[in-house]
Amino acid sequence: MQGRLDGLRTRRQIFYFETPAGAEIHGFVDESLVGVVKEHLGQEVDVALESFVLRNAAGKRSQRRYRLIEVAGQLSQLPPGSELDDDV
Repeated sequence: MQGRLDGLRTRRQIFYFETPAGAEIHGFVDESLVGVVKEHLGQEVDVALESFVLRNAAGKRSQRRYRLIEVAGQLSQLPPGSELDDDV
């Protein structure tokens, strides 16, 4: 996906991304990509996002959530089999 990296909250590890159509996406960024995101803030970049919806035991679905997994060719370094924290 192409767009502009609009912002970053390092304590909460949240990225903000704006698509050419004006849609705003935010979500979790892995610690290994924080430096890359900082380098590209305000720039047009190619990113890869993972999107997911959580479902509880009763079947209720959460809002769609996003995880930044690649920026301009730099991949996230999450260990294989890692799971995201549900509180993200």
